[in-house]
Amino acid sequence: MKYQAEHCPLCNEQFVCKVGNISQCQCARVELSNEVIRFLEDEFGSCLCIECLKQINSNKDLIAKNKGNLIKKVKKWRQLALSEK
Repeated sequence: MKYQAEHCPLCNEQFVCKVGNISQCQCARVELSNEVIRFLEDEFGSCLCIECLKQINSNKDLIAKNKGNLIKKVKKWRQLALSEK
């Protein structure tokens, strides 16, 4: 099975999407609520890297309060994390 390299729409980090074999995909390691899944579909319409998924999932209380702040917070965190590599 062939997999495709993708770039995360939040942090631009490259990752491998295994949508053809979802049980082996990086996103299968994060348990997402229906609310988070709807948010991701509405805001991005594509896959995110595992680190951005984890950050959104751990800050899911911001989805109902302010989606814009959640996206800014995750982007800022990822930029900081990537600059330290």
